[in-house]
Amino acid sequence: LQAPHAFHDLGTQRIALDLLFAGRTWPRALFVNTVHRYLGPDGQRLRQSASPADPCHSPRHLFAVATAAALDVLPGAEVVQLHGFGEDSEDTAVTVQPQAIVSGGRAALATPRSQVVAERLRGALGVEVALFPTDIGRLGGTTNVQARAILARGGAEFVHIEMSRALREQLR
Repeated sequence: LQAPHAFHDLGTQRIALDLLFAGRTWPRALFVNTVHRYLGPDGQRLRQSASPADPCHSPRHLFAVATAAALDVLPGAEVVQLHGFGEDSEDTAVTVQPQAIVSGGRAALATPRSQVVAERLRGALGVEVALFPTDIGRLGGTTNVQARAILARGGAEFVHIEMSRALREQLR
């Protein structure tokens, strides 16, 4: 289980910690970031597409290295990433705004696992859950370095879950 943007996607780290300490056999491990995704070497936050502090977009980030090492030991693991989006991410082409978006990290199709996770979230949470790219064409994690590494290896699963601010607050 990963919460890679805990200082940016507020609430994802707390949700991940609650899942970790729920007393179940899953998740086996929790990866979280330690600094804001846009933190620069000068200590200032600057929104940039290739921020070296962004665990999901920097292949040299310790997060990517640790994920690869975990997959070396557990090649069939499922990696689930929790993310958040705000109201500024709304899609005007969608009539009902989802509270969550589930993706397998592939641009062209939903994975069988992402389909199952989306369906289970709909049932468990009772909110609108969109499946990427079937129901919605944004926030699919297709540029995520962990997704790319996992998909390139084969055998492991990647599930990217985006949650609205309202859903994150509800779950906390």
